Amino acid sequence: FQAEDGIRDVERSRGLGDVYKRQVFEMEGDGKGPTRDLKAAFSSRKYQIWVSIGPQATRFLWSGKVHSDIKRIYGMVLNPEEIIGDGCGVPMNIPIKEQVRTIEGIFPEFRRIGILYDPKYNQDFVRVASQEAAAQGTLIVPVAVSSQREIRRVLGSSWTRIDAVWLIPDFTVISEPVVRYIIKEGLANKTPIIGYNRFFFHSGAVMSFVLDYGRMGEQMALLCLEVMAGRPCKSLPPFFEVWVNSRALQILGLKIDEQRLPNLKVMP
Repeated sequence: FQAEDGIRDVERSRGLGDVYKRQVFEMEGDGKGPTRDLKAAFSSRKYQIWVSIGPQATRFLWSGKVHSDIKRIYGMVLNPEEIIGDGCGVPMNIPIKEQVRTIEGIFPEFRRIGILYDPKYNQDFVRVASQEAAAQGTLIVPVAVSSQREIRRVLGSSWTRIDAVWLIPDFTVISEPVVRYIIKEGLANKTPIIGYNRFFFHSGAVMSFVLDYGRMGEQMALLCLEVMAGRPCKSLPPFFEVWVNSRALQILGLKIDEQRLPNLKVMP
């Protein structure tokens, strides 16, 4: 809903309501797929541009061939290439290079950053992160597991060789109980945890990358305007903020320069 609100905000701010007509279609609940009205509208060629919000809607829009004069833009999708291959839109993936630079910019004292992950899902992420970090003199320490049962043992032997733990989206590793456990153990071992959404922040991670869904909706709307103006469609990195937990900073004895990044927020 926040992404849709962002699209509406661009429409209102630019006075586009009388110029372009927008229709909203919802997918059926419980993963049942597109409604009959949506299928009929999509096959009618009535609309020049279709925007999908979320993976289910994106799968539908890219599920078959469309006429060459119909454009498609996706948003709010993690790893969209796994669903659609090549496409145009705003993914939920923050570029790895940007994440590495952000961590190093806020916490230059973190020289050995452990990434907890399952190689089955995130070997490429760790490889790219290692390359980007090495260019700045930082070492990425892979902390690999193949099941949640291994996390306690593997992390237990890793605390002394890392300055921070970077938790990334990982099907094997991430669940709410596991995140809470890792953050608790991190605080006990004086090792900061870096996460990627509000839940990590509120659970005690010292820093989290937080996507701004409203601003991502605005990005999608602006892509639509670019396409309608005849410009090539492209994918944009999502807008995000960096939330730093002031209480975690205090517990860990860390200090940061709050003016270092424009999208940095230090909050209790």
